[in-house]
Amino acid sequence: MKLTISACCIVKNESRNLPRWLKCMKQVADEIIVVDTGSSDNTVDIARAAGAKVYYFQWVDDFSAAKNFAIDKAKGQWIFFLDADEWFSDGCIDQVRGIIGKYHRNKKIASIISPQINIDSDNNNELTSTLLQMRIFRNLPSIRYAGRIHEQVQCHKPGLQTVRCDAIRIMHTGYAASRKKSKAERNLALLLLAEQEAIAKGQDMTAIYSGLMDAYNMLGQSSKATEYAGRLMSAKNCMLGMEGHAYDVLASSLRQQNKPPAEILQIYDEAIGRFPDKADFYLEKAFVLYDICRYNEAMDFLAEGLAKEAAFAKALQQGKRQLEDNTAVRLLPRAYCILGNILCLKGDMTTAKAAYIEGLRKFKYAQELLRGLYGCLKDMDDVAVIQQLNVFYDKDEDRDFLLSALMDMASGKVLAYYGKNAPEKYLSGIYLKLGKYEAAISRLSDTADWARQYIGNNVKASTEQG
Repeated sequence: MKLTISACCIVKNESRNLPRWLKCMKQVADEIIVVDTGSSDNTVDIARAAGAKVYYFQWVDDFSAAKNFAIDKAKGQWIFFLDADEWFSDGCIDQVRGIIGKYHRNKKIASIISPQINIDSDNNNELTSTLLQMRIFRNLPSIRYAGRIHEQVQCHKPGLQTVRCDAIRIMHTGYAASRKKSKAERNLALLLLAEQEAIAKGQDMTAIYSGLMDAYNMLGQSSKATEYAGRLMSAKNCMLGMEGHAYDVLASSLRQQNKPPAEILQIYDEAIGRFPDKADFYLEKAFVLYDICRYNEAMDFLAEGLAKEAAFAKALQQGKRQLEDNTAVRLLPRAYCILGNILCLKGDMTTAKAAYIEGLRKFKYAQELLRGLYGCLKDMDDVAVIQQLNVFYDKDEDRDFLLSALMDMASGKVLAYYGKNAPEKYLSGIYLKLGKYEAAISRLSDTADWARQYIGNNVKASTEQG
């Protein structure tokens, strides 16, 4: 019998994300179900135009209720329940149905967990973290969502199994910088309701503690984040793929509260003791040491952290490790930048340049790395500088990034090279660096503060020389 798959999604004002989700699901699903919970944009029209079955659900402050409503409408043998800001990666989408077909033949397998790759769509799609999520499961009456928020798939039939499949990778943009605060505010209200319900029913609080910790941390309420991080660290159960996360949030909260560095370093020492193979804590400790000018110690922990991250990546490539929660990747741009900065302070410009370049090979849109590298190139002639930058960047595709990052550092000739056909907002700065002050003055309404200061200093210098 032919394998059938239903792709389900609950939405509210997802006109920006839904087209990509629909395009993805059309490639893998036999049926597409979209449940709208109160959109005021054209989300519903987009879904209908794509051939989705659209239903309405009155929002009751409960994600599980809405998702279970969608499942009740599904006819497929398997459910793909990816959020509107999630999609299967290009590298795996052609294999998804075949993989599910193999699992389908084993009736004991009821659900699949797979890596979720979190990227920041506000920052050139930079990778921020990976974790494991369950988005694929059989369409059985015994499998439904539970939990008002941070809902989890639960199976109430004994004997069924969950398997892990790293070959299926799900991309996610939901926690891009521009959306973090609004999501945290929404989540906090629902989590506080869920907390009271769980207390009344005597339920496990681990997932709720984790959610409250993250919500308070995103909203900058550091004392509450610290409180719930402590509760989570004391809990008996640990959420899959999130080991050690509480330490990271705890240290972050202490920094926000301006606690002494020694107190923060102690947290990282404890974390390293419990999770000696996680690169995150070595790198985070190095950052604290760098901030208090303990550069030699910072170098040691940077080296250890980078070595552990490289070892993990190599083992993953060789199939000796599986893609688990890996948040160290979000720290790598700053790690390479600080490494370069320390080497510059030591006068080792050659090795510093190599550190910045290694970072840019992996994170070409990390502005701090680009600026660090440019600092190492400042004594080179403009042609050599351009040749070096062209190793990483396309003069047309990357124009905005380069001009934004280097406007206050680069020479006029370098800016002019990348500024050909540039938007108006950059022209005043380019003219300033080229010494064409009259042309720059005509565009002062678009000139940044640094440019105003720059032209003022140059005019003053010209007057004094005259």
